[in-house]
Amino acid sequence: MYFHDNFADYGGGSRFAGFSEPRDTGPVGTSLAAIEAALKLDPAGGYVKGSVPRQRLEAAFNSVPLTSASALIDELKQGTGPLARLFRYRLHPATQQAMQGILEKKSSDQKQEEEKAKLNVKLACDALRKLIEDSSQMVKLLESAVEKSCKLNGENSDACLKARFDLEGNKMRLGDRVRQLRSMCP
Repeated sequence: MYFHDNFADYGGGSRFAGFSEPRDTGPVGTSLAAIEAALKLDPAGGYVKGSVPRQRLEAAFNSVPLTSASALIDELKQGTGPLARLFRYRLHPATQQAMQGILEKKSSDQKQEEEKAKLNVKLACDALRKLIEDSSQMVKLLESAVEKSCKLNGENSDACLKARFDLEGNKMRLGDRVRQLRSMCP
């Protein structure tokens, strides 16, 4: 934002000039800005394979994060935004397909990463379920052993009280694992 107080130059009192939208400086915003800059080059010979403008364009499309590729494909295919219009009117259809191919590969890679993550979560959940099952069987065995020990030593003996205390601790840890399973597993 700029303040101007030179009345002769701007025909009035102090004025505001240069208002604009804040720029997205994250990886997505940087990639979109690079794509837009590459499209605004508008080289005389076009975006011929191997040329510097084509290399800049490909580098800009390669810089798009995996998570944003699918949304950018949709935006470019709809052709509604300024970037999509530049894309459609500045590039030859073959070049458009090549750039969309880069984005589609990134989108495919993102889907593969999601599938791997889902598989890893499933494996972790299965392992946790097995651990809980084993732990619950151990707690049942410990509970029966504590009952026998308390009958032999007496309910108020130190051994019985310590065994009951240990049993309650194991039950609490089992409860924590069950809550963990419910929170992270579908």
